[in-house]
Formats: sequence, structure tokens, C-alpha cells
Amino acid sequence: MRQFLTDIQFEALLSLYSQRDFPEPTREAVRLRIINGHTYELAEFITGVSRRNIYRGVLKLKKAHEVLSQVYGERR
Repeated sequence: MRQFLTDIQFEALLSLYSQRDFPEPTREAVRLRIINGHTYELAEFITGVSRRNIYRGVLKLKKAHEVLSQVYGERR
């Protein structure tokens, strides 16, 4: 997976979500997927979070990043 967020951007986006929306294990699993480039399977094995929840978390952050980038006029 191509890394679409830097570590700082990742942390900033996560700060917008509550612990209920993004529990700590899910945050770690999504971090492993986006920042470290692990596969969904490996992130699931390490954290115990299902691949489905990891995938949904990645999609949620990707969509938020796209919206914020458009709104603030960031070039891709």
C-alpha cells in the first residue's frame, strides 16, 4: 500500500476521532497498515483487530484526508 499519510498527518486525523470511534487497538492496527505498510493479515495477527475493521479504519482516514485536502487546497 502506498503511504498516503505522513506520521504527523496520521496523528492529526486520529485526534479528530474519539476513542469510541477509533479504539486504541484499531488505531494501532491502522497505523501498522498505513504508516508501516504491513498487510491487513499481519496487522490483524499483531493487534487482534479484524481485517474488516482495519480496512474500514483505513477507508475512514483516507476519506477524511481527501476531504480536508480538497477543502484546504493541498496539491496532490
